[in-house]
This record gives sequence, C-alpha cells and structure tokens, in this order.
Amino acid sequence: MTHEPSPIPPDTIASPPQVEPIGVAAPAPLAPLNALPLDYVPPSYNARPGLVTAIGVMSIVVAVISGFASFGYGLGGFLLWMTSQIKVPATTSTTVKTTPVAGGMSSFSVTTSNSPLSVNTASGASAAIAPPALRLVVGPHGLEEPQRRTVVLTFRQSSTLSDQRAKMLDSLLADSGQDLFTFGASGMTAANVAASVSDSGQVHKLSGEAGPDYFVLGTGRLELYDDHAVFMPSDGREPVRVSEADVEAEGEVLSKRDVDAIVASAQKRCVKKLTPAQTMSLTNMLAGAGQGLINKSINVPPASQVTAVIVQPDGSAMIQTMSGVVMMDAKGVVTYSMSNAGMFGGPGGSPFKVSGGGAALVMVTSALSMALAIYLLVIGIITLRQSLRGRQLHLIYAVIKIPLAILAAIGVYWMASSFMTNLPTVPRSSSAGAAAGMFYAMMAGFGIIYPIALMITLSTRRIREYYSDVR
Repeated sequence: MTHEPSPIPPDTIASPPQVEPIGVAAPAPLAPLNALPLDYVPPSYNARPGLVTAIGVMSIVVAVISGFASFGYGLGGFLLWMTSQIKVPATTSTTVKTTPVAGGMSSFSVTTSNSPLSVNTASGASAAIAPPALRLVVGPHGLEEPQRRTVVLTFRQSSTLSDQRAKMLDSLLADSGQDLFTFGASGMTAANVAASVSDSGQVHKLSGEAGPDYFVLGTGRLELYDDHAVFMPSDGREPVRVSEADVEAEGEVLSKRDVDAIVASAQKRCVKKLTPAQTMSLTNMLAGAGQGLINKSINVPPASQVTAVIVQPDGSAMIQTMSGVVMMDAKGVVTYSMSNAGMFGGPGGSPFKVSGGGAALVMVTSALSMALAIYLLVIGIITLRQSLRGRQLHLIYAVIKIPLAILAAIGVYWMASSFMTNLPTVPRSSSAGAAAGMFYAMMAGFGIIYPIALMITLSTRRIREYYSDVR
C-alpha cells in the first residue's frame, strides 16, 4: 500500500513580495487638449447646368445652319453679279451703203448677219432691204441661203417687192431655185442674175388693185403673190408652185398663219391694248428665224402658248409665253427678251443690272460669316467638354456676329432691291424692288437672333456663378 502526499491548498501558498521601484514615481494621466474646432468645408464639385449644355448643343446646330446659309447667300450674290455682266448681243440689222460708179451704175454693199454682198444696180434705184433670214428647208433643186439672198436682192432692184412677196420668192428659191437659172448655183452672182431677167413689172387688175409681180427669165416666167409664188417653165414642164402653207422651215420658224394666231391671242389677253407698233414688232419677232417665244416641239398650239400680256400705264407691254418673255415700249421697240434657250433680240447690253457694291458686300459678309460659323462650331464642342473659357468665347462670338449680321442685311437689301428695280419685266415705278430687298434682308437678319440670345443668357447669375466656381 502506497501513501501519496496530499495536495497543498492554493490559498496556503504565499505570494511573492511586491517590490517597489526605487526613486521612480508613477506617471500621472494626461489631461485632454483644449482645441478649437476647425471651420473646414470639404470641396464640392458643381454639376454642369443644363443651360450650359443647351448652349453648347445650340451653338453646334446654329453653326451648321449659318455656314450653309452664308455659303448660299455668297454664291447667289456672286452668280447674280456675274450674270449681270453678260452682254446680250444686239439684234443684227441690215445696212446698205451706196457708192456711185462709172457707166450710170451704182454699187451698194449689204451687210447682214452672215456676210456682205455687193450688187450693181441702175443709177437712181433705191437701196434694197434684205429679206427675212429664214432657215428654210432646201429641196433637191433648191438654193442655199447665200445664193437666195443674191437673187432676192437683185430682183428687188428691178421691182419694188414687198417683204411678204420677197419671203415667197425666198421660199420658192429654197424649193426649186436651180430650175430658174441656166448657170446653176456655182454661177449665182448678182451680174448673172440681173442678166437673166429680160422683163419685170407688176400686173394691174381692171379694178385698179395691184396684181402679182412678174419676172421673165430665160427659163420661164415667175409670178409672186402675197401668199404664194408660181414659176412656169418655158420648156413645157409642170409649173412649180409654193404657197405660204407649204413653206417648211427649220428650227422654230413659224408660218404666217401661226404668227397671226399668236398676235390675235396676245391682243385678246390684253383686251386689244397693244399699239399697232407693238403688234408689228411682235409679228416681226415671231416671223424671224431666231424667235424664242414659241416652242414648236411641244404638243401645244402656238396661239395657246401665250400665257400673259400686261400693258403698263406708260404704254409699255410685257408678253409672256410658255417659253419666254418679251418687253417693248409704246413705240414697239424691244427693250428686253428672254427665252428658255437664253437671251434673244433686244437692243443689246446686260439683261439686268445689279449693284456692284451690294453684291461685293454680300460676298464679303458671307465669307466672314462662314469663318465665324466654323468658330462657333469649335467653341460649341469645347463648351460641352467643360472648358473654362466657354462663356468668354461665346461672348466674343456674339460681339462680332451682331454687327456682321447687320452689314449682311444691308448688303442683301442693296443687291436685291437694285436687281428688282432694274429688271425689265418689273415696272420701275413699282415698289417691288424695295419690298423684295426688305424681304431678303429680313431673311439675312435672322442671324442676329442667336448672338443676342447668347449675350442675355450668358449674363444670367447662374451661368456667371458656374464659370466663376470652376476656375
């Protein structure tokens, strides 16, 4: 049997003695600091106002619109001014110069649109007038225009032919002119033609009225009437007859029936206010080869192509058709004419006038406005990128744009009013020029609205505070 010692109770075990440190005092607790609170506000970042975003977007939109509008105004002013510098050639006239020569003869030169022509005539004969220059269709036995002109001018020296009968002679020569002469087209000179005429004159009826003009040639007898021409060969061949209805012309040449119908239609539209001189001038213009008022190629009767006839208080008249317009004064003098194919007839010169100063001002202001539109596009973009100079750059734009828009409006009014005032189709006494100038000036003046709105918006307190806070 073993005997183990019993455990010692914990409370009977003596604790080691506490040893006090020699010469060191226990530290006293620290007192709290008496500190003042700091007046500190953490930094705040202001969001971009919606008005600034709207300014950036609107600047981009206005810049694009302004750029295209400025380009259009500048290009329009340039083209209008260039068109006003075009010189429309005057209507070609026929001039006759007579020079006495030996042998009781006289020589005169006739200058037409094609070439000069010299014809010897008996002394004392009146100078001939060139026939209408119709571009007639030449038949297989016909003569070309230079040879026909030689024959007509020579025949008119021995007989006083009316213009209408000279026209019928020209038509017959175009159809079968080579059958009238033995020397052919190559020998068609004034001397040969005059030598081939053995007799000429005019038949008078028993009533005293004038009958046809006749010419006895080596190949037969030629008779000319107002509405037809007849050549009767001496060798028994069939007579050659050409009537006014049979005349076939190239291009836009009208028949006499069509010309009369068109003139009647014009008189009807203005209640017969056209003067006889104006009626004659219109008739001559329509009968010419270069008439541009009536288009034969469209499926509309010539008389129905007259759309308007306006007679002004001063007696001047404007006749408008589907293909052109003609202006003439009370004496029948054509002052202006234009067709879809371009200018025709008239006294020559520019078709209208435009103030050079007004056109120059429009072109310069348009160029500057396009440059300013590019500037506005750039500052609109950098404003959306929160540039610190967005407000300042927009104010610079507004300060420049306002006087520039005013100058542009002045230039547009100047150019448009001068154009409308000098347009031959607009009466000078009317206020159409000023009204048109004011309208286009107002259109150009719209460019002043946005810079004024910018100056008002950028001066608001919210915008000023935003740009001052972000600095």
